Amino acid sequence: MLALSSNIGTVKIAQSLGASKMFRYARLFGFGNPTGVDLPGEVAGDVKHPTTWSGRTLETMSIGQEVAVTALQMATGFAAIANGGELMVPRIVKEVRGNGLDRTTDPVVVRRVVSPETARKVVSMLKSVVDDGTGSNARVPGYAVAGKTSTAQRASEKGGYDPDAYVSSFVGFLPADNPELLCLVIVDSPKGTHWGSQVAAPVFGEIMKRIVSLHQTPTRHRVASADPVDAPVKGDRVSARRPSGFIRPASYAPPRAQRLPVRADGRVAVPDLVGSPLRGAVADLMKRGLKAKTRGSGWVVKQTPAAGTPVTAGTLCKVVAEG
Repeated sequence: MLALSSNIGTVKIAQSLGASKMFRYARLFGFGNPTGVDLPGEVAGDVKHPTTWSGRTLETMSIGQEVAVTALQMATGFAAIANGGELMVPRIVKEVRGNGLDRTTDPVVVRRVVSPETARKVVSMLKSVVDDGTGSNARVPGYAVAGKTSTAQRASEKGGYDPDAYVSSFVGFLPADNPELLCLVIVDSPKGTHWGSQVAAPVFGEIMKRIVSLHQTPTRHRVASADPVDAPVKGDRVSARRPSGFIRPASYAPPRAQRLPVRADGRVAVPDLVGSPLRGAVADLMKRGLKAKTRGSGWVVKQTPAAGTPVTAGTLCKVVAEG
């Protein structure tokens, strides 16, 4: 039901829950209340109390109508699932230094919304959205992604909903089983196709691929790849030369901790990076004690120096990626 965005299935679950539980959990997840973020002007959104519901509110609310939520509320609600069921206060500034004003913003838990077991079950369902459902365009090679597409009719200024205007979105996080990064993409009134799976999900995928390919991304060093060795990722362009060297075991340590032996003359050979995902290429260079300067994202298409060139440790290698 979740993987294929079945409104009928969603309505049936809402009917089994009933109005009081539906309202209770909507509020527990933070909808209808300010998140408490350290920014001015936050609004609470709108989640009506059941005493004001019409005979169809339960069903329409279950599929996202008759409610108003902010992007930050949506991201924070999904983050509660990613955090094992705990709703957190979102923060913009993590740390301030200098002028005697040093301070660090510690994580603040608002409340537990669901049990860790329930959160894990929902994560499993959200993974199916990306693996086998409407969110396939949000895949990120090497990572298990959990997320959800949305295609909502846009509220009309005249009341009700505009049948010809939409808001397309995708929200997801990775690595699904040990989340570190969450991204929400919202496209207001897209032209042409309006489905969240076609409009917002690909944007999520491109954003996340760029982030995890960055040299400084801790996630790349701590998380095992979700892809089996040499197996193509469905729906993603696969290089004709996709080496298995970038597939890391679950105990994978940062590359700096596992440099390869150098040659007798103290130099190392530049590895063949063309065809590798950018994040794997950077890890391979670091493993050999080399530095990387990257451009682009996706799969490596060009490298300097050429593969096999003997260089000294600390040499800067330029890597260009596309796709």
